[in-house]
Amino acid sequence: MRENVIVALLLLLVVGLPQGLNAAGVGKVVARGVTRRLAGKAVGRTAANRATAAIASRSAKPSPGVLKFDRWRDSKAPVKRLTQPRSVYRYTTKGQAQLYRRSGVPSGVHFTVKAGPGRPLSAGHAKSRYGLPRIPTTRVEAVLPRGTPVKTGKVLGGEPGYGELKTYRRPLSPLTVKSVVPIRK
Repeated sequence: MRENVIVALLLLLVVGLPQGLNAAGVGKVVARGVTRRLAGKAVGRTAANRATAAIASRSAKPSPGVLKFDRWRDSKAPVKRLTQPRSVYRYTTKGQAQLYRRSGVPSGVHFTVKAGPGRPLSAGHAKSRYGLPRIPTTRVEAVLPRGTPVKTGKVLGGEPGYGELKTYRRPLSPLTVKSVVPIRK
């Protein structure tokens, strides 16, 4: 019983760390070490794994600093016009996808750099690859018309090496949305 209380208090301490430490992964490492060290007969291995997974999912969220830096970087990026139509994806929620189909895509929306063939990424993989703030439920495919002003950059808060496009000062019509595909968890 005493070990359960100690584990609970240590987990609360680790979960309560400042967002900057959690974003850096320190909270996840500390929690894993604490739960493994204290996971004995009183606390089963599965309980320790669940606690570590809960902390890891919390630390996987992009911190407000990353989102603020993304907005700043986008404001400084040069605007380019597309020389030819380009197919792109956006991983989002079902409600947001329906809104795009009904009334179009507003300006300032982030897309993947290009749309490739094949099935969509799983929800968790898309979230981690593109640094999304929440787990997506659908993949929207859109064709950006020639001449669309966009800003390009690398994904922040996601896996290194992946780029993104941001539409700029021009909403897109509902006709640009070609398909909405549900994705698996």
